[in-house]
Amino acid sequence: MEDYELMDLLRKRAKLLPERLRIIPPPTGQCSVRRWQTHGVVYTTLVNVLIVNRYKRGWTPDEIFRYYYQRPSKKKE
Repeated sequence: MEDYELMDLLRKRAKLLPERLRIIPPPTGQCSVRRWQTHGVVYTTLVNVLIVNRYKRGWTPDEIFRYYYQRPSKKKE
């Protein structure tokens, strides 16, 4: 959820200083599209919205992981 926290912080700062916040175009980023292709746009978007909602309500990282992947997480020893 680090990406969510970062975007939330940027949104808050943009409201305070909108003239100072600029987005500098980075080199092209890459990410996997497998989940979107497998489950579809509507389902994946809905799951992402639900996860952010649960994160805001205080779910633990393990609970979010299990919900997202629908299986128990493996603890590192």
